Amino acid sequence: MKIKSVLLRWYKSFNVNYVQYADPVAGVSSRPWNNVRPKGVTGGDYPFIEIPVEGDITTIVGANESGKSHLISAIIKVLTGKGPNSEGDFSRTDLCHYASLRGKNADLWPNIGLRFEGTVEEANALVAALKCSDTARTSGGSCFITLLLAPDGDARQALLYLNDGVSPISLNAQELSSARKQLPVVKFIDSQVAIADQVSLAALLAAFGDADYTGKVIYEHGAAQQAAQFVDRMAMPQNHPLPPDQWKELNAIRGQLGKEQVCHGKGLGLELLLFRDVLGITTETLRHVAELKEKDRGYTEGIIAQWNLEIDRALNLSHYWQQDQAFTLRVCYKQGVLYFEITDKTDSLYTFRERSSGLRYFLSYYIQAKAIAASPSATGSVILMDEPDSFLSIMGQRNLLAIFESLVSPTAARHDTQLVYTTHSPFLINRNFPRRLQLVRKGDAEEGTQYIDKSRIRRYEPVRSALGVECAHTLFMGATNVLLEGPTDQYLIGELIREFVTPDNAGQFLDLNDVVFAPADSASAIEKLIAASQWGDEPIPTAVVLVDDDQAGHEVKERITTATGNRKKLVEPESVVLISDAVGRSIDGQQMVTTEDILPPRLYARAVERYIRRWYPDAFEKKGQNIHKALLAAEFGKDGVVQSAKKVFSECVFETPDRCFDKLGVLQEAVAELGDMRGDKNSSDIVAAAKDRVLKLCELLKRKIAQSERAERQRSGKAAIRRIISDFVVTHQESSYVFDLQLFLERLQKEAKFIGQDASPVDTKLSAMLERVGSLRAVKQERLVGADWQQWRGYIEATRQNPLDPAVALPSPADVPAESVVGKYVPQTPQEVVAG
Repeated sequence: MKIKSVLLRWYKSFNVNYVQYADPVAGVSSRPWNNVRPKGVTGGDYPFIEIPVEGDITTIVGANESGKSHLISAIIKVLTGKGPNSEGDFSRTDLCHYASLRGKNADLWPNIGLRFEGTVEEANALVAALKCSDTARTSGGSCFITLLLAPDGDARQALLYLNDGVSPISLNAQELSSARKQLPVVKFIDSQVAIADQVSLAALLAAFGDADYTGKVIYEHGAAQQAAQFVDRMAMPQNHPLPPDQWKELNAIRGQLGKEQVCHGKGLGLELLLFRDVLGITTETLRHVAELKEKDRGYTEGIIAQWNLEIDRALNLSHYWQQDQAFTLRVCYKQGVLYFEITDKTDSLYTFRERSSGLRYFLSYYIQAKAIAASPSATGSVILMDEPDSFLSIMGQRNLLAIFESLVSPTAARHDTQLVYTTHSPFLINRNFPRRLQLVRKGDAEEGTQYIDKSRIRRYEPVRSALGVECAHTLFMGATNVLLEGPTDQYLIGELIREFVTPDNAGQFLDLNDVVFAPADSASAIEKLIAASQWGDEPIPTAVVLVDDDQAGHEVKERITTATGNRKKLVEPESVVLISDAVGRSIDGQQMVTTEDILPPRLYARAVERYIRRWYPDAFEKKGQNIHKALLAAEFGKDGVVQSAKKVFSECVFETPDRCFDKLGVLQEAVAELGDMRGDKNSSDIVAAAKDRVLKLCELLKRKIAQSERAERQRSGKAAIRRIISDFVVTHQESSYVFDLQLFLERLQKEAKFIGQDASPVDTKLSAMLERVGSLRAVKQERLVGADWQQWRGYIEATRQNPLDPAVALPSPADVPAESVVGKYVPQTPQEVVAG
C-alpha cells in the first residue's frame, strides 16, 4: 500500500484550496471528503488542498516558511497520531490561524488525511481489522483507500473511504488504532543528528538494552589513572580520618573525573543503528569484547578488524562519497572506548573533529538509510526527511541523492518503500525525474500554503522563482559539462532523456544531476563561452562540445580545436562531437544536420502541425490541406527536419518568406506529442526510433565525457607528481637519506595510482626504483651522496619531465657482481648497489 496524496484543510499553514487547479491526483473520480463539515456548518465549499505523492520519491520544494515541514508533520500524524520530535499529538491546537470558520469557541478541528493505493488483499485486510461487514469489502483490481482524521467532538475520530465511495466508515479511537496497523510504517531520517566521534562500549551495551551496563560511566584514561594512583598511595589505619591535604586532592580528582567522562549512553541512536542494524553485531559479542583484558589485546584487535571489514562491505562508502574514492570509515578500540576514524587518499588518519561537519552529517544520514533498508516492514514504509541540505555541501547533497535512490531501487530495496523529503536547495532536486517534484508556496493573506499544480509542465521556472535561485550558464555550474549551440538543444536533449529514463534504465542515459548542459547563444558563441570559463592558464573543467553538422558547426570546431596566430587551442579535437557522429549522417533518407534531427521526421512533422494549429489557426484554416500534405511528403527531413519545417512555414504560414519560425515552441509540441504517442500502439515504431537515437547520443557523449575526465585526471595527476618532486628536490639538493627516498617514491606511486591505467608505465618504474631502494636498505646503506645521489637525481628529474612514462633505465642486477654487496658496507654507486 502506497500513499497517493496528502489532504489538508485548516491545518497549521494550510487553510483551504483557494487555487482552483486541475485534478492533481490521477484516478480521483470524486472527492466526498470535501463535503465533510464541522458541526453546525451548512452549505459552503471548503475543498481540501491536495498534494500528490509519487510511488518512489517525492521532493517537496519551496522557500523558507512555505509550509514544507507542516506537510511532513501531517503525514506523520495521520499514520501515527503523534507529531514529529517534540511536537504533540494531533489536536485542536494544530488549527490554522486564519481558518475561515474559526470563531470564539474552540470547537473547530483541522482535517488531515492520506489517500492510498493498494491491492484488494490489502483493502480486505484493513476492513477485516476493523471488523466491518462484508459489504464494505472491495473487489476488482487495485483500490483506493482514504483515511481522514475528522474528529467531531464525539466518538468519531476518523473517516475511512473505500474507492472514493460517498459513504465513509466512521472510526472511533480503537478502530483508528487497528486501521493504522495495516498502513505503511513511518520511518525517519533525522537531519539534525550527527554521529559521535567516540562511544564507550558500556554506553553502547546500555543502548542495546543490556541492564548490567545501564548507568555505567567510563572515564578518560588519564583521569582514571590519577584516581587509581591516589587510592594506591592511601595507607592508614581503619576509621582513621583523611588528612586535609588528601581531602583536597580527592575533591580535585573527583572534579576532574566529572569533566573527563566518555559518552554516557544517552543519545546513541545512530551508533546503535550502525552496530545492531547495519553491521549485525550482537549484544553477546559486545559484552564479550567489553570483558576482555589488556593481555587479550591481539584477540580483541582481530575482532575489531572483522568489524572494519564488515563496515567496508556493508557501507561501501567510496561509492556514495564521491569526493574521495579512497575514503573509509574505521573503528578503533582502546580501553573500553570505540573511536571512529577516517582515512582518505593521503593515507592520513583523521577523527571527526578534524573533518567537516558535513561529512559527519552525511554519514549519519547514510547510516540511518542503511538501517531502514535492513529492517523492512510487512505493510510497507514511508521514509520522511525534513531539509537534509542544512549541513551538506553541494557535492554532499548530490551524493545524498544516490542514497535516496538506493532506498527505493527495485534491485536494492523493497518495492513498497516511499521516500518524501523537503528541501529548499536546487541541488537536492533529481533533474532526471521532474515528475517527483511538488512545489508549495505561501499564498496571499488567508490563502496560506498552496500547492502549485503541474509545476513540472514549466519545468524548473516556478521552482527557481520560489527558491530565489539565480544561476548563469557557465562551465563552473558542474564538474562535467556538455556545451551546446543554444537553449533549444538544451531543452530537447534534457526533455528526451526525462521522457525515456526510468529508475531501472537510468544507467543507459546521461545523469542530468551530474552533467550540466551549458548552452551558448549560437555556434559562434561557443568559443566565447569556453574562453569566459577560463581563468588565466587554468584549464576548463571536463567538457564536451556538441554542434550541428552544418557549416557553422564545422567552423566552430575548427576554431576551438586549433591554435593559429594569437588564438590558442581551447579543447582537444576528440572532445568536439557533431550530431551526425552520434546517430549517423543519414537514417532512412533523413539527413542528420541539427540536434532536432534526433526526432524522427514523422514526429517532428506532427509537432509542426500541432504548433501551427495552436498559434496560427487562421493560416491552418486557409492552407491546412497544403500544410498536411507537405508534412506527410516523403522528402520531409531529407535535408534535416529544421530545413523542411522552414519551407512549410515559409510557403504556408508566413507572409514574409524569410521569417524564422519558433524552434523552441515546435520542440515543446514535439515533447508533448511524444508523450501522447507512448500510449498509442500505432506509434510505437516512432517512439522506439526516437528512443534509439537518444540512447546513441547519450552513449557517445558518455564515452567522450569519460575521455575528457581521463585527460583531466592525467593533467591533475601529472601536476601533482611534478609538485611532489619539486618539493622533495628543494630539500634534497646534495644528498638524501635512503629512507626519505623510499617514502618519497612510495608517495609518488600512490599519486600515480589515482591517475589510473595511463600511469601504468610510471607505476612499473617506480616499483623498480623502490626495489632498488630496498636493496640499499638491505645492505644498511643510510645515505646517498655525491655521484650516487646525482644518479638518483637523474631518475627523479626524468620522472618530472614525463610523469606518465619517464625515461628511466635502471641497471639490471646482472650488470654488477654480487660480491660488491657482500661484507662490510663501503660507499658504492647505484649500479653496484642495485645488483644486491
